[in-house]
Amino acid sequence: TQKIIPAGACTLSTQTIAVSQQNFAFAGDTNVYLYDLKTCSLLKVFPFTEAVVTNIQLSADGKRLSCATMLPTLEVWDIQNERMLATGCAPPVLVVKGLGMK
Repeated sequence: TQKIIPAGACTLSTQTIAVSQQNFAFAGDTNVYLYDLKTCSLLKVFPFTEAVVTNIQLSADGKRLSCATMLPTLEVWDIQNERMLATGCAPPVLVVKGLGMK
């Protein structure tokens, strides 16, 4: 049995999982863990040291990752280049439109 949640990760009572065609992501603490969907191998860790990640979403093509935190902030990341594309204040109820997110 392969453990998906990395050792030492703090998990909340409600974890967030997002899936694209190639990857899946898990958020349960101040990090987002990105995995290969076929092999379940950990590809990248996106650190969010200031606040717990409460919601994540992957674009259908798997190129972008959006993350909302308890601050509340929203960040949109380019996964391949590990570069933040946008950041801002996230309302309590969030709908991401116009970024190719579903």
